[in-house]
Amino acid sequence: MSLINEIKSNYVLYILGSQENMENFEMSPFGLPVRYINPLLTSNKTFTDLLVQLDGLSYGDKNLGMEKWVALDCGMLPSAFIGLAKKADSLDSKIKEEFSIPKDYSGLVPITMYCAIPSTKKGLWISHSLAAIEQGKGLGLVTKILGLKIFQAKELIGIAQYNNKSVKIHTKISHLKILSAITSAHSIPEMTFVYQHKVDQDNLENALKGNPCFEQPSCLLNANDLETKQKMQEEIEQKTAEFYIIPPGQVIKDGEIYIPILKEEK
Repeated sequence: MSLINEIKSNYVLYILGSQENMENFEMSPFGLPVRYINPLLTSNKTFTDLLVQLDGLSYGDKNLGMEKWVALDCGMLPSAFIGLAKKADSLDSKIKEEFSIPKDYSGLVPITMYCAIPSTKKGLWISHSLAAIEQGKGLGLVTKILGLKIFQAKELIGIAQYNNKSVKIHTKISHLKILSAITSAHSIPEMTFVYQHKVDQDNLENALKGNPCFEQPSCLLNANDLETKQKMQEEIEQKTAEFYIIPPGQVIKDGEIYIPILKEEK
């Protein structure tokens, strides 16, 4: 639990969302205190602006963040954004430069964030976004785990891209059952997959330790291999096979990204 101890010492765990939702959340995940931030208060405008910037920074440019109305309509009001924050004056200078922080602002700056949206099926949540600006510390993983703990999720559906390194984070929590290998409803259909898995609330702490051993995959899927994705999609739709993305989620070979796939015939 060293990551949890580091959070206690160096970060503030925040929840940014509708006040009406708080009574349904676990407000002391792993014994950590939570700072509630109301997005409807003018005094919290800078924090919500910085959260949108953080979303963009996860794609390499703060201007690529989701539209503010998307963050509000699809995240803050129906659910919440959960993450780790630091005081502006305690930020590493390099990170501080990446944000557009008002000169007179001394409040919290979001360093990570995770959001999932509740579905009409009780216990089933839909992942919305995950971002972390401090790399190499495992903060993306711990943020998603804290989010699942706070939401008390029992099952999760997520949308991800084969070439996005966050796939490594997702597979540390569970094998990812692929619901669509090519997702025609998405704006990047050929690189996007939809996955689903159960969430074992009693076992979330163990996910922080990573995966000590890996299973042998049925194959390694090149992230750009459209032909194999199409074949997988056909088998999924025909219900002749099920496919799972398994740890470590991605493998780099000769500069190419490969996805370890476990295939189960039906």
